[in-house]
Amino acid sequence: MSEHASQSEVRFKSSVKGWTRTESRSAFRTIALDRRFFAIQKSSHICGGEPRLAGTRITVRTLDVLSRQGEAVDQLATAFQIEPWQVEAALKYAARHREEIDELIRQNEQA
Repeated sequence: MSEHASQSEVRFKSSVKGWTRTESRSAFRTIALDRRFFAIQKSSHICGGEPRLAGTRITVRTLDVLSRQGEAVDQLATAFQIEPWQVEAALKYAARHREEIDELIRQNEQA
């Protein structure tokens, strides 16, 4: 290491496709930011296959119903201990899949 290079400036190969440490950190940061594209999951064995927030049992239907009742994004995020972007992702999913969510609401009301 040269006298003028600090440890944070030193680059070395990482195990990620031969990228430098700085490059791989940047790539992982980008992946973390893109997590909102994978915010909604469906699994037949979890929540009856309803769309839900990834890694949780909070359904899109639940957040959509509460939002329609006047709950704000920040209130929902606080109540469910999630991030506001997760609530927003669920509401966007509900808007894009309105028929599916409305059918789930109807089924839940009948149950």
